[in-house]
Amino acid sequence: MNEAQNTIQTRVIPNDVMMREIAVHIGEGRSVELLCRGNSMNPFLCDRRDSVILSPVTENIKIGDVVLAKVRGGHFVLHRVCRLEPLTLNGDGNFSGSVEYVETVLAVMSGYVHKGKRGTVQDREWRRYSAFWALATKLRIGNWSLRRVVLGFWRRAHRDLVHKG
Repeated sequence: MNEAQNTIQTRVIPNDVMMREIAVHIGEGRSVELLCRGNSMNPFLCDRRDSVILSPVTENIKIGDVVLAKVRGGHFVLHRVCRLEPLTLNGDGNFSGSVEYVETVLAVMSGYVHKGKRGTVQDREWRRYSAFWALATKLRIGNWSLRRVVLGFWRRAHRDLVHKG
């Protein structure tokens, strides 16, 4: 195989086109692997490094589930469910601010690729991370949650992974 045949081509697809395609595949009962874009799910899922496996919603959504949702304004977010009534989402990497204006949930995260290693949301590693993150959100140090402190340290230590655009 020569060098020209061994190169991978990258195409940029507009977000609305990609999300329509994802919705079609999910609607047909298939799972989709999607490269993470953005920093809202740091520190475990990093922009342009990790991927998520999204699957159809087959049972009731629970607090702690990570979902792909369309929110007011037509934007799509991959965030964790933090409240059911009203459905409220928050990105693991967001210091504050929750999304309450969910129009529709397209899919639920069933797996991930983290630093090249595949896993599912049922794996011990993901369950431990999720439990720690839930606890870190509740534990307070003055006006700051432990989650905010951990995120601050993580962002400073991993500036190369936090993309600005």
